[in-house]
Amino acid sequence: MSTYTPTSIEEREERIAECRAEIQNIAAEYDGQKFDEHARDRWNDLNTEIEEHQDAIREMRTRKERLRALAGNPANLEQGSRGDFGQPGNLVTGELSPFSSSDESLPSLMPTRDELQRLHAAVRVGTNARLESRATVTTSESGADNLATELPTRPRRERRIAVAAGLGRENVAGVTSVEFPVFGSGDADIPGSETATKQEYDNVSADSATPSVIAIWTRTTRQNLLTMRNFEGKLRSVLAAKVARREDELLVDTVLANDDIQLLNQSVSADAVLEAAAMVADSDVASNPNLVAINPSDAPTLLGADVGSGGTASPPFAEFLPTIHGMSVYITNHVDEGEAIVGAWNMASHLVVGISPTFLVDSLSRVTTNEITLLLEEAVALAIDEPDGFVHVAST
Repeated sequence: MSTYTPTSIEEREERIAECRAEIQNIAAEYDGQKFDEHARDRWNDLNTEIEEHQDAIREMRTRKERLRALAGNPANLEQGSRGDFGQPGNLVTGELSPFSSSDESLPSLMPTRDELQRLHAAVRVGTNARLESRATVTTSESGADNLATELPTRPRRERRIAVAAGLGRENVAGVTSVEFPVFGSGDADIPGSETATKQEYDNVSADSATPSVIAIWTRTTRQNLLTMRNFEGKLRSVLAAKVARREDELLVDTVLANDDIQLLNQSVSADAVLEAAAMVADSDVASNPNLVAINPSDAPTLLGADVGSGGTASPPFAEFLPTIHGMSVYITNHVDEGEAIVGAWNMASHLVVGISPTFLVDSLSRVTTNEITLLLEEAVALAIDEPDGFVHVAST
């Protein structure tokens, strides 16, 4: 039972994860049986609480995005304005929130506070056989990024294209290939007469995606986990960051390997990105682009002080949340120098998740040398169902 009232998005997401875990425990306890009155009331209360937190999160994210848009135009803010949150600098919060229309958020690469506390207890006391015996400690699907309260510093938030672009998700079993429809170009028509044949749209084909396993492991001693309070949290944070970088590479490679995306034969520049954005907006995807991925070397050219800010750093630049022409700018060396990928990522593609990010902990196989192995793995793929929603900017 929660002893606090969640106020922030992160706290509400964490509370949702706790509610879901309790719901699963109730379901397991009453498997094959009818709920008694107490269990039924608790079940209903937990589901109601989840819905309330999800509604609040959607509202808070919409408000943050509106404030971010206002912050990009100094004329929209009064002198000294602090927005709705009452703290300086919170007009831009420092997070890239998903814009998915689904209630299911992308799985986080970091465990929840409750999961990490359970792991600490298992390692220190050795009473939880499920955790001690190479058990799966799966992360919450809520996107929560907080670790245990005893950690002296907040861990890094993993930086991922999938989160920045607000991708929706589709769950499959392991590395099972999944087929999905691909919607090609086509136009509606205005019949010339009442009896004229109406236009048919038949440019729908099939494609498939198979999640790729991304994994990394490390080995440390039990003494490290017991004597350094923040060691495990930091270690998990480092592993999560490395998996996130490899996931970004997979997504970029998938987009560039698709022969049906649009191509703009220019070197990257503010004008080229604007033209590519217009190509996406005018495409059959019928949605504005939401993210452009560029190489770090092109950041000065694309995001210099003269671009869209009148020579002064706007709040997004001050907190390094760069935007251009209303799109988030995602910097990654997996895009070649001089090139860019502009896309309505959240409308033209979705993430196929075969294995949600999972930490595997093995504290028994090397017990004689007092060593513990931590493995982080996931299995994901990018399904591009509307290729017109992407433009590759590159001079060929």
